[in-house]
Amino acid sequence: MPSLSFIQSSKSPALPWILLFVAAIEMVMARQLPDRFSSHEVDGLIRDIQHNRYNPRVVLLGDSVGYQIFQPFREKWPNRFAALASNTGIEMAGQYFLIKRHLQRHEDPHAVIFLGLNPLGLNLDQKLTENYVQRCFTQWNEIAELTRAKKSLPFSTRIIIYKLFTSYKYRLHLQKKITGRTNADIYTGGGKRKASGKRKDYGIFRLIQASLDERRKTPISDEYFVRLLKLLKSRGIKLYYIPAPLPSSEHSTHILPPLNFLRDLAREYDNLYIMEELQMVLEDERFGDGTHPDKEGLVRIHEKLDQFLWDVRSKERPEYRNEKKTAEPESR
Repeated sequence: MPSLSFIQSSKSPALPWILLFVAAIEMVMARQLPDRFSSHEVDGLIRDIQHNRYNPRVVLLGDSVGYQIFQPFREKWPNRFAALASNTGIEMAGQYFLIKRHLQRHEDPHAVIFLGLNPLGLNLDQKLTENYVQRCFTQWNEIAELTRAKKSLPFSTRIIIYKLFTSYKYRLHLQKKITGRTNADIYTGGGKRKASGKRKDYGIFRLIQASLDERRKTPISDEYFVRLLKLLKSRGIKLYYIPAPLPSSEHSTHILPPLNFLRDLAREYDNLYIMEELQMVLEDERFGDGTHPDKEGLVRIHEKLDQFLWDVRSKERPEYRNEKKTAEPESR
C-alpha cells in the first residue's frame, strides 16, 4: 500500500496545472463574453464607454425615468449627447463610476445633466445592488472605493469574485446557452423581473450590515453625489439636476427633501444648477406604474425639455451658438 507521502507527491504536481487551466479558461471568457452577453442597460453603457470614440459635449445621467425620457433625444441628435442614464439600482455610486470611466476615455464634456427621482438616501442595499453594482463595477480602484464606502467584507468579497471569475459573472447567460433555462432572472439577477426596493436581510452578516447602514451619519448615495460634484468642479464641468416628473398626488412627499439638500449643496458648489422650473407634475393617470410617464405624458415632457437641451448643447459648444433652432432633426 503506498504511503501517504507518495500519494501527496503524486497528486501535488497536478494542482498547478489545474489552476493554470482554470485561469486560461477565465482569461478566454473575459475576452469573449462581455461583447456577447448583456444582462441589462448598464452592461451596454459600460461597453459603449469602452468602444465609442465620439466626444459629446453633454453627458446625460439618471435613473430609469431619466433613461426613458432621454432616449428619444439621443436618437434625435446622435453623437451630440452621451446618454448614460440607466436604473436606480446603480445608485449614485454607479453614476459616479460611469462618469469616471467616461472621462478616462473621452474629452471632458462641458455639462452633465441628471434627471431622475430622489437619488439620495441609499446605502447599496437594494435588491438590484448585486446585479447592477457589484457585478458591473469591478475595476480595482472601484472595488477599493466601494470597500471604503460600504465597510463590509462579504460585500467586497462578492465584487472580487465577479472580478476574478468571468464564468460567475455570466453564469446565467451560460446556463441559458447550455441548458436553455436559468435558475434566476438575467435582468435582475434574482427570482423576479421587477425587483425594485430594498433587499430583505435574513443572514446574520446582512443583519449586522443593515444595522450599520442605519447608523450612518451620511448615506452612501449622498457621499457619492458630493464626490460627483467635486469631480466635475475640478474639471470645470457644470451639473444640471432636473427633478423627475411626478404624479400630482405624490409631488410634495417625493421631491422636497432631496431638493432642500441639493439647495444647500448649490450654495457650496457653483457648478450645480437645480432646474426646478423644468420639473413637471402631471395627472396621476399619466403614470401607468406610478413612476414612468405614458406616451402622452412623454410628449408633454419632451416639449418642455427640448428647448433646454438644445440651449445647453448649443451654448456649451461655441461652434453652434449662431445656429438657428429648427424643427428638423437633420439640421441639428
